[in-house]
Amino acid sequence: MKKIIIFASVGFMFLFGNQTTASAEELTYDIYPTTQEKISTAIEQDKGNENYINGIIELFKTDIKGSSEELNELLIDSIEQAEITSNEIEQEKVLIDELQKNTIQNKQNRAINPIEAARAAYAAGILLVKAKGHPQTAKYMNYALTPNSKLLDLNWKPADYISNNDAWAKKVATYEGINANVYLKFYDEIIGKGKSYGTVSGSYQFTAGELHTSLNKVKYNVTFTKLSSGGYKAVYKITDAFDFAWDGQYDDIAVGFGNNYCFAMQTLTLIRKYNIVINYSM
Repeated sequence: MKKIIIFASVGFMFLFGNQTTASAEELTYDIYPTTQEKISTAIEQDKGNENYINGIIELFKTDIKGSSEELNELLIDSIEQAEITSNEIEQEKVLIDELQKNTIQNKQNRAINPIEAARAAYAAGILLVKAKGHPQTAKYMNYALTPNSKLLDLNWKPADYISNNDAWAKKVATYEGINANVYLKFYDEIIGKGKSYGTVSGSYQFTAGELHTSLNKVKYNVTFTKLSSGGYKAVYKITDAFDFAWDGQYDDIAVGFGNNYCFAMQTLTLIRKYNIVINYSM
């Protein structure tokens, strides 16, 4: 069964069914079954993909010369690029896990702080980070805390922390450094090849301020679609893992508790790693 999308001049809506009709003022596109299967799988594997994919479809409706085939091609390419990025993040997590296991083995003689002491120090660290003007970093740190009811469930982890087109997403996506990185690829892979749409992927490391303390090194997928006016619109999906491999991330705000207490918190399973997803359209 095809999923049929109708782009109306007064709005945007999904219609499902084998058959539908549209007036002359509407543009109708089909999402092919194989594409829909990829969409469903991508969203099931990563909830952050839902807003990213919807953003791409919303973006595509402005390309009045596009066809169903082009829409499906764009969606499949964007999803495949996002899958590659997701797999890279998972591989990095495995490497970090191995590194942390080795660290634990090498520090068996180190005394581990009691649970309450570790929690108190971590809470103090969160307050200090916030006081230093890094509220989003403090939110990410707080989000990693393991609820008492989940302490014995070693498989539990926080759900993805997703930011969609909010002030934080705008701050990340419009940062000059990452934009320069993205647009170099944009001009090379899309403008340079005469494409009217496409997806670019890569990574970027923030080196200062809260973007450094909260995200540090991120991966991105950015889908561009050409407008009838000649310009381009873009949908960003930026991802990172809150994985405690901070390596001096907090040195610039003098948070001395960093490595020692995060090692203790992690060893005691009081904080858990999770994925950070940032979606932004521009």
